[in-house]
Amino acid sequence: TTSNFDGYGDDDDTEEPIIPHESAGYKVAICTMSVFPQMVKSKCPTWTEKKSLLQCLEALQTLVEEMDQKLIHGVELTKQEDQFYNDVDNLEEKHTFVKHEMHIQVMETKQITAQEKQLLLDQCINRITKLHKQNKSHQKQEELRKLQQRQEVLESITVPTPLPKLKYYGEMSKLYKEFKTTPGLYNIEETTKGRLCSIKETQMMTRKDEIMEQLHMLEEQSRNWFEEDDVFDMRLQQTRNELSSMYLKNVISKNKSKSKMTLANSKLKVGSSANKWVTPGQKQQEHNHWSSALAAKKKKRPKGGALFQAMMMDDSDDDDDDDDEEEEEEEEDSAEEEVDNDGEDEAAEATSTEKSSGKSYKKFWKLAMFKKD
Repeated sequence: TTSNFDGYGDDDDTEEPIIPHESAGYKVAICTMSVFPQMVKSKCPTWTEKKSLLQCLEALQTLVEEMDQKLIHGVELTKQEDQFYNDVDNLEEKHTFVKHEMHIQVMETKQITAQEKQLLLDQCINRITKLHKQNKSHQKQEELRKLQQRQEVLESITVPTPLPKLKYYGEMSKLYKEFKTTPGLYNIEETTKGRLCSIKETQMMTRKDEIMEQLHMLEEQSRNWFEEDDVFDMRLQQTRNELSSMYLKNVISKNKSKSKMTLANSKLKVGSSANKWVTPGQKQQEHNHWSSALAAKKKKRPKGGALFQAMMMDDSDDDDDDDDEEEEEEEEDSAEEEVDNDGEDEAAEATSTEKSSGKSYKKFWKLAMFKKD
């Protein structure tokens, strides 16, 4: 067998702790008594949450008692058990403190919600009914008296305490307020639907995503340790409704009217802009930067077709013009006087024809590239 002294075969380091260190139960178990009261106030504000905390402390006490029994019978604790056993601090004192706080919250401050009031009242009535059926010893009579007093206090609570706000309500309020102070931010997706976004609109969409992510994070962090899902959902919905009525009610109605105006204006801008992209086959406005090149040629260009066809049509037009010029020169000048100059004229005409065809080629090439883009 391999010895544990060389590091092999020792599984204690790979085992998970008895209680996860990130859990609320572990934090409750190891915190000092000087920190515990503030922790209870912050993480367990309601009576129901204190009740769950009390049950958690009782489970921790049971776990420690089992370790005590192991030590009494000479059973060695594992590395994880020994670490937890040494880290636990004042469970009995914490249990007493929480129980006292629960009593004060019901009997003195009366800060319980409507659901908690109904729950406690039902428990109290059921317990009184059972005691009436049992033998009325001195101890039972004292318990019955306390229960009746508790019932009177519960029935006297006419205005239950509302559910507490989320812990990060203030930070969430600032984020909601940004929707109100930034026009068009809340409904930016609707106003930009179906078209390209400008740089400013893209920045607004990015900012909205950041706000929604921060709101989600703050909502999750506002959940208390031992809070039930249905209670947290009620508090969350209550906070959302309250903040929405404060900051989004007018913003939504304004953005709905502005969205139509924005879409209408965007259509007008596309039609009136001089430097917009042109799809194939679409006519470009005369006042663009290509108008000077097109105005130099008075003859109409073909409206569509390939680049090669346009070039061939332009060359044929230029050839017809050259033939007409040659006929006029032959009629005006005599054949005998122009014998020596015919070669020079033909060379000049050939040069001018090549230049004109080259210019037309460049013009159509630029025009075709513009339309292609």
